[in-house]
Amino acid sequence: MSTKTTIKRISAVAALALAFGGLSIVAANAAGNDWTITNATAISASSSTESATQLAGVANFVTLTNANSSPGNSVYFTITGGTTTTGTTSGTVAAAASVNIATPAAGTITVTSYQISGGAAASSATSTTTITVLSYVAQATYSSASVLAGVGSATADDTGFPLTASSSAAGVVANFTVTEKDPGGSPLTSGFKSVAVQTTLGKFTDIAGDNNTATGPNSSYVTATPNGVLSFNLKADGRSGVSTVTISVNGVAVKSYVVTFSGAAAKIVLTAINSVVAKGTVAGVTANTNALEVQEFDAAGNAVAVNTA
Repeated sequence: MSTKTTIKRISAVAALALAFGGLSIVAANAAGNDWTITNATAISASSSTESATQLAGVANFVTLTNANSSPGNSVYFTITGGTTTTGTTSGTVAAAASVNIATPAAGTITVTSYQISGGAAASSATSTTTITVLSYVAQATYSSASVLAGVGSATADDTGFPLTASSSAAGVVANFTVTEKDPGGSPLTSGFKSVAVQTTLGKFTDIAGDNNTATGPNSSYVTATPNGVLSFNLKADGRSGVSTVTISVNGVAVKSYVVTFSGAAAKIVLTAINSVVAKGTVAGVTANTNALEVQEFDAAGNAVAVNTA
């Protein structure tokens, strides 16, 4: 080897070494990824695709372990968009040793690494690991709940409420649907929170997903929901009065509804609703307008549900 050639090579190595804190650089000569990516609390980690997904948190991190266990084969790394748990943005990891990449906030962290063999680092990156940090786990992190309630169906909220129903009615008085959602508004598929439904009168039936279907007159407590959606209905239990239906999720009241269960008619009240009734067509007056209204009330003074008789 000539002296001129030797000098040129030394100069090239010296220039690259400045960027790596004094490490000499050689061409990459090892196959495969530099890291084995693991972490007990990671959402997902893949060494083959050099990627990981983690939930943001001050104590959360992703562990990168030098996949080369042979002595002397260290890995030099740099971090973009984050730091290690000790606050550094670069460093060297010995063979089979590990480094923890902190994930305190949502975003993307990139770890670029260079294999070191015999004291010399590769001249180009031999591994690029991308860590995606999420603010929450989609469809697995509870944030809120919506409630739909209706007479006959629960496709729109508050349809028919407050409502009056006969205390002796045999059919369904109202239907309810509770949907648990993540911060993005998507229904949960896991991570469900407990749901409690309570009524002071009437009884709940047909609670989907509840192992102990509620048939009691006072309250029912449901501890799990299927696919983030819980459906149930309310029926009369023979008692009359004003009932409050309360729905709570994760111990917090989400919605309440008023249902009046009326008893047997005890009196009839006749009320004039139009003082002038036109026989024919009169300007400004609608012909054949009802003049009187009859309303039944039970013994407690509650208006009786509509009775076509």
